[in-house]
Amino acid sequence: MTDLTFEHLSSAFIDLFLAEKISIPELVHVRVLVEPEIARLAALHIGAESAELLREALEAEELPSASLVEDLNRKTLVHYILAEGCGNRFLEALERSLMALTRRVVQAVGPEHWWMHPAGMHRPIVHAVLARNPDAAAEAMRKHAVEFGQNLGKMEKAFREKKASSGL
Repeated sequence: MTDLTFEHLSSAFIDLFLAEKISIPELVHVRVLVEPEIARLAALHIGAESAELLREALEAEELPSASLVEDLNRKTLVHYILAEGCGNRFLEALERSLMALTRRVVQAVGPEHWWMHPAGMHRPIVHAVLARNPDAAAEAMRKHAVEFGQNLGKMEKAFREKKASSGL
């Protein structure tokens, strides 16, 4: 029997994206639907250990990154901790897949600047979760997902324009 991991699901979503069966707007739409619920549940279920990991992850986001991969690792960690702490393994698997696909898209496009996810975007979410305020956590995550989604759309548009102008 094959050892099942969250990576299998992530790989399937990435394959669908690469085959143009999933678009960036669809990815963003699902993130806007799923991530606020993950934040809401995390605020209800957060344990002391996960709370400390969230604090540390938020602090790490403020540090300068030497590479895009390092920046992505830091910025996705909050999402992974929230997903693990939400108490629903299906939502966790879905979030891991959404993060893997988002990372893959960002790395493929390779934005010259990391303007699309500045440090501090997760601060309102983490503060609401740590305060055990599920409604505030969900709303903060919804705002974050929408704002990041807009940035992802701008990044994709710039990438397509650059690609078209270079004749690729």
